[in-house]
Amino acid sequence: MRADSTHAESVVLAQKRKAVLLNDTTVDRHHGCSTVTESIRNLAAAAGIDVVAASPAHLDWRENAAVTAAIDGSDLVIVNGEGTIHHDRPAGGRLLAAGRYALSRGKATALINATWDSNGAEFCEMARSFDIISVRESASKSALAVAGIPSRVVPDLAMLHQPAPAATRSGVAYSDSVIGSDAIEIYRRMRSMQALPVSMLFGRKSARDLAVSIRRFMQGKSILDVRALADAVRGARIDWTSQISERDEFSRFVASRSCIVTGRFHMLVFCLSSSTPFLAVESNTHKIGATLKDSGLHSWRLTTPALIAPAALDRAGRWHDDELRALHAYVDSGRRGMRELFTDMASI
Repeated sequence: MRADSTHAESVVLAQKRKAVLLNDTTVDRHHGCSTVTESIRNLAAAAGIDVVAASPAHLDWRENAAVTAAIDGSDLVIVNGEGTIHHDRPAGGRLLAAGRYALSRGKATALINATWDSNGAEFCEMARSFDIISVRESASKSALAVAGIPSRVVPDLAMLHQPAPAATRSGVAYSDSVIGSDAIEIYRRMRSMQALPVSMLFGRKSARDLAVSIRRFMQGKSILDVRALADAVRGARIDWTSQISERDEFSRFVASRSCIVTGRFHMLVFCLSSSTPFLAVESNTHKIGATLKDSGLHSWRLTTPALIAPAALDRAGRWHDDELRALHAYVDSGRRGMRELFTDMASI
């Protein structure tokens, strides 16, 4: 019996596909990004894919000899798109270049978990090299379809994480936006309503992190602009003091709120996963509004900082009509789609 079991295990191991992951966003120390990477590894393992190497975000994988050697020895290249491939950004081009590189070496390729927004002909040509493309919302699928590029919609992979349900909900919380001016206005309005701040970040408390945060909130404004500088310092301080180190503690915090106001895409994902009511402000691409539309929730949940007020929070703090049923169907379908995606990746 033991011999048969050992033989079966050796067959399974022999069938495992070796994969290299590009754009491992764990380095961002961001609960959404780290959860995406966790989901990729868990889904890959369940589908018989062994992630043998990973290239961190913000570094050019082509300049890392260990990564290119790993690709040459692998069966599959997985590119985690996240919020990188939009407006023809150079960082997006570096990720898309992996398709042609892998194709030239006879490797299977998958561009997954991507938002595709406002990219030109060159990016479209590079995208054609991938065997599978999955995008996080229907707007990205439509944008690719205009160029004749097939893709499938699979919600952001952080949605695989299931936050522990809360016995009760209380309190309104808020997080920032990648757009500094929107973040400042969200902070200003929510602070006046005595809401609780919470950052998506963790472990970002060095002097350098503080300086980066201040620069983001300033977004090109002069340091001589006293009000802008004061707002930026206040925003950076909120980011500093509202960090939660552990992901599960963070997701429990989200799941226990009566409402969340956010301009962060991954905060929206955590709200959807935990059925937490929310108001959201659009980000630097269509990803928040498009995900809201896909989820079947009311469109008024997408707002602007100028419209955040007590009456809006009161309305947003409860589900209306068939919202909750639509939300559960969206999340359940999305998680099934994630597993199907990785099964298909394993059999390219």
